[in-house]
Amino acid sequence: REFKASRETIMKLVGDVSQERRAAAASAEELAALRRERDEALAVKTAVQREVRLLQERLEESRRGWAETRQQLQGAATRAERAEDDLQGALRENGATRTLHGSLLCQLAALLGNGVLKVPETEEGVLERVRE
Repeated sequence: REFKASRETIMKLVGDVSQERRAAAASAEELAALRRERDEALAVKTAVQREVRLLQERLEESRRGWAETRQQLQGAATRAERAEDDLQGALRENGATRTLHGSLLCQLAALLGNGVLKVPETEEGVLERVRE
């Protein structure tokens, strides 16, 4: 009897050990799967961080390019404004010069004409009279 009870106890203990081994193996597999998932998640995290860093660098480059382009545009607008001002000044000066030229032709025509002969107030008219 004692032998039978010991044998049953041993068989029960062997069964318990086997069950514990299966549980330990299942836990080890689950732990290995969790480690793989963790490693994959860390790899994805690293890749995402690298992508974020690259995108931030590209964004900063774009911002610098935009700022440079904006400065160039402002410079071009300033130069265009100055050119417009210069053009307006030249047009006013040209108008004043034309007025003076016309006035000079009138005065020369008056001086070259005599009471009877009237000299036309044109460049050709004045030159014709001077040649005579």
